[in-house]
Amino acid sequence: MSIRILLASAVLFLASCSNMKSQKEQTPPPPPPPAPAMTGGDRDEHGCIGSAGYTWSTVRNECIRTFEVGIRLNPKAANLDQTLSAFVVFKSDTDDAQAEIYMPSQKGTVILKKEKKESAGVWKNANLTLKQWKGMYMLEDAKGTTLYEGSSAKN
Repeated sequence: MSIRILLASAVLFLASCSNMKSQKEQTPPPPPPPAPAMTGGDRDEHGCIGSAGYTWSTVRNECIRTFEVGIRLNPKAANLDQTLSAFVVFKSDTDDAQAEIYMPSQKGTVILKKEKKESAGVWKNANLTLKQWKGMYMLEDAKGTTLYEGSSAKN
């Protein structure tokens, strides 16, 4: 009798294993993960590739990397995120009639126009003033508070 019980147990065990195998075969495999976005597949309306660090410059009329062509201005005002820099970009080394300001807290850029020719280092609009003196730049708000400052010297 014990042989019958042992034989019946073995048959039940094998049947349950066979049932589990057929259930596994019926379960469809999970879908493949989505393909990662390709670098360069994110061109903006000007053709600039944001994922590669490019953004549109109005004064240069081309895609640029601000950290390559711009002058870094580090935050000075206490209410600014001290880890994010602003950048100032001019059309060229010889054409500084306009200064384009890239601020981390602002969408888009701000264009400042150079003051009189005699005023070698002041660009303004109604809300911001950029001052340059001996290679140092200061960006101030309308109240005269220094927001950012930096040097044009290449490190």
